[in-house]
Amino acid sequence: MKIELHLHTAESSKCSKVGAEQIIREYHRCGYGAVVITDHYARGTFEKPDVFGRDKTERFLRGYREAKKWGDELGVKVFLGAELRFSASNANDYLCYGLDEEFFYEHCDLDIMRLSDFERIKPAKALLYQAHPFRNGITVTDPKRLFGIEVFNGHVGHDSRNSIALQWARLHKLHAISGSDSHHRSTLCNGGIITNEDVLSMDDLLKVLRTDSYALFNKNVLDSLHW
Repeated sequence: MKIELHLHTAESSKCSKVGAEQIIREYHRCGYGAVVITDHYARGTFEKPDVFGRDKTERFLRGYREAKKWGDELGVKVFLGAELRFSASNANDYLCYGLDEEFFYEHCDLDIMRLSDFERIKPAKALLYQAHPFRNGITVTDPKRLFGIEVFNGHVGHDSRNSIALQWARLHKLHAISGSDSHHRSTLCNGGIITNEDVLSMDDLLKVLRTDSYALFNKNVLDSLHW
């Protein structure tokens, strides 16, 4: 089963140029069984940065909900994730899996928290990865604070130094993931993981991620990165 772990919709991330319907149709065509919608949750990344409270959460969830509607129609599992940027973390971005809609309604101020604030409220089951940790302007987070890092990022507009990220993950025994980080149609289906497990729910995905029961996928090349 092929799964995308890093993906943005135009409905919720103002930097994305691809709508949820087009995204799901393309991932279905490319044979993906599941995608995780990881729209940005950060100051300045919403379509209207002056949205507050519950309205902010509604805006954030809009892309995921639209994608899920099309996923249900086409047979692609669609899960909720997030790319978080905290107010005191400079340009650092974090991919988080295992947060449900209720969590976002209860914590509408995620974008003005510090990483340490988030660590105190993060559900025990949720997994936190630093996205593209070796891009310009990013500070590499202490490995002890992370479950893993993104070692392949498919965004063509940035040099994510994927080879360095891969070496860092191996050095610090961090769990490694791959994602397209797609904002444009040309980079859809550019990364992800492949697993032999049936992933029908977020809990299934979390189990696969915790146990490294997958191979990394990047531009149609399999890299079985496990130690």
